[in-house]
Amino acid sequence: MEKEFDYNFKNYNIYKQVSLFVYIKFHTMGEPQNATPKSTHFFSLFTIVYFCLYIFPFPLESVPFVGSIFKYYTKAFDWLVVWTGKNIFGLEHIEKIKMTGSGDTTFDFFRLFTLIVLAVFVTGLLFKSKIDKQKIIVFGRTYARYFLAFMLLSYGFSKFFEGQFPYPSLERLDQKIGDSSPMGLLWTFMGYSKSYAAFGGLCQVSAGFLLFFRRTSVIGSLMALAVMTNVVVLNFSYDVPVKLFSTHLVLMALLILAPNLKNLFGLLFQHKNSKLVSEQSLIKKKNLKYVVLSLKFIAIAGCVLLFLMIQIRSFINKPSNHLQAIYYPKKSLAAKDISWEKLIIGNRYVTVFYDTKNYEDFDTEIDTTQQIIQLKSQSDTLIVHTLKYRFSDDDKTMYLSGLFKTDSISAQFDAKRKEDFELVKRSFNWINEYPYNR
Repeated sequence: MEKEFDYNFKNYNIYKQVSLFVYIKFHTMGEPQNATPKSTHFFSLFTIVYFCLYIFPFPLESVPFVGSIFKYYTKAFDWLVVWTGKNIFGLEHIEKIKMTGSGDTTFDFFRLFTLIVLAVFVTGLLFKSKIDKQKIIVFGRTYARYFLAFMLLSYGFSKFFEGQFPYPSLERLDQKIGDSSPMGLLWTFMGYSKSYAAFGGLCQVSAGFLLFFRRTSVIGSLMALAVMTNVVVLNFSYDVPVKLFSTHLVLMALLILAPNLKNLFGLLFQHKNSKLVSEQSLIKKKNLKYVVLSLKFIAIAGCVLLFLMIQIRSFINKPSNHLQAIYYPKKSLAAKDISWEKLIIGNRYVTVFYDTKNYEDFDTEIDTTQQIIQLKSQSDTLIVHTLKYRFSDDDKTMYLSGLFKTDSISAQFDAKRKEDFELVKRSFNWINEYPYNR
C-alpha cells in the first residue's frame, strides 16, 4: 500500500512539474522571461523600418555611376505616392513639384502616409520571418546616425558663409516689417548677425562630428536633439516649410538615444549610478574594423572639404559693384511721362519698380570704364536696354540716361546704400546708457 501511494505521489509531482512547464512555455512563447510584449517589439521594428525607408537611398544616389540606378527607385516611389493620392484619397491633381524649396507640399504629406503604410507591411513580413531582428535594429540606428550626422554637417557649414542665411538684401532692408512674411522675418533676423548664425552652425557641425563615432554618439545625439528641437520650434513658429524634415531629424536623434533614455533619466533626474549602453558594432572582425575606420575618416574628410569648397567658392565668386543701392527718382525729363517708384541695382540683377506691386527684373552687365549699364530682359534675351550713368561728386545722386523700351530717359536718382540703413549702421556696443530700440 505504501509503495503504491509513493508511486502515485511521484507521478503526481511529475505531472505537476510538466503542467507548470507547459503553461510557462505557452504564455512566453517566442519571448524570453521578463520580456516586453510583442506589440512593443513590433513597434520598435516598425520604427527602424520606417526610418530606413525614409532615408533610403542615401547616400547611394550621390555615388557616381551607381546613383543613376537609384533614380529609377525614386521615380517608382514617387509614382506610388501619386497613385495613393489619386486612388485612395480621390485627389484628381497631385504631382511632385520640383525645386520649390518647400518640404511640406501636398506630395510630401502623401509620401509620409505611403511610407507609414509600406513600413507596416515590411515590418509584418520581417516580424514573422526568422531574420535576426536585433541586427536590423542595430543597422537602422547606425544608418540613421550617419544620415543625421551628414545633414547636420551640411546645414552647419552653410551657416558659416553666405549659404543658408545671406545678409539682408536691399529689397529686404527697404521692405516694411509689417509687409514681410514670418519666414522672411526669421531669415532677416538670422542673416543680419553672422556671429549668431555661425554659432548655430558650430553647434550643428559639432553634433555631426560626434555622431560619426559610436563612443561619442550619445553626447552627439543629445546635442543634435537640443539644436534640432530649436530649429523645429522656429520652423513651426515662423511657418518655415521644412517642418516635416526637421521633425524627422529630431526623431532620429531620439531613435539613437532610445537605448539610453532610461539610464539618462536615472542619472540626470534621479541621481542614480547609471551605465550607458554602448552601440553595438555591425562588424565583428578586428582587421575589417580598421579598414572601415580608415574609410570612415576618408569619407568624413571628403565631406568636410566638399562643404567648405562649395561655401568658400560661393563667397569668393560673389560679384560686387559700387552701384549696389536703391535709387529713388528725383526729377524726370523723359520724352513720355514715365513714373518709376524706385530702381534697385544688386549684384547680378536690376529691378525696376513701376509702382508698389508692379515690377520687372533684369539681368545686368555693368561697364565701369564707359559707365554703361545694360538691362537684359529675362523673358526675351534679345531685348537689351543700354543706359548711361554717372554720379555726383558726393556720390549721393545718380544721373541715368538712355533708351528704355520705347522711351527716352534722362533722370536723377537719390541713392540709398546698405550702410545708410539704420539696421546696418548700428553696431555692437558694450556700454548702453539707454536701450536703442527704434
